Amino acid sequence: MARPSAAEWLQAFGAVASLLISVVAVVVALSGQHAQNQREKSRYATRVSAWFDDVAAEGPSLTIVMQNRSPVPVHLLALYVDYLDGGDRDDIARYSWDAWHELPPCSTVRIDAPFDGPRPHSYLRFVFRENATTWLNDNLGVHEVDGLRLVPDLPFDGRERTQPSRVVDVREASDCGVDG
Repeated sequence: MARPSAAEWLQAFGAVASLLISVVAVVVALSGQHAQNQREKSRYATRVSAWFDDVAAEGPSLTIVMQNRSPVPVHLLALYVDYLDGGDRDDIARYSWDAWHELPPCSTVRIDAPFDGPRPHSYLRFVFRENATTWLNDNLGVHEVDGLRLVPDLPFDGRERTQPSRVVDVREASDCGVDG
């Protein structure tokens, strides 16, 4: 049996190199497709936001404004406010509100939430469902959470109080739609 010639070695090397390049190309294409799918999946979820209406206002409740600028309804599940309870940075308390409210497409909803904590240090986040996906919106953005549980356990080691909330007003939102 004759030894392979240089041309045969080059041909074999070219075939192996082509195979490796093809595998890398497939992996890159699949990761790009995954990223595109995630962007598409979160497209409407990123159009849901919330803020305090008047943090400086005194009284036994907060008014939280939620806006759904997507063309699909969103189901709000829970609102959370973490705040410093006193001067110690380690003394954190949490209010949470059961908030089974539907946010209609292209709407701004005002929610009254009982609250007696200090307002300047308050931090708002919320959990909602859009289609079949549960999302958490916090200071880091919008994140998909475990779909098997409606409201995720948010890490917390302070005092927590849970209150009901109620919708006060619903209005049409501007800058709404599919292209966003």
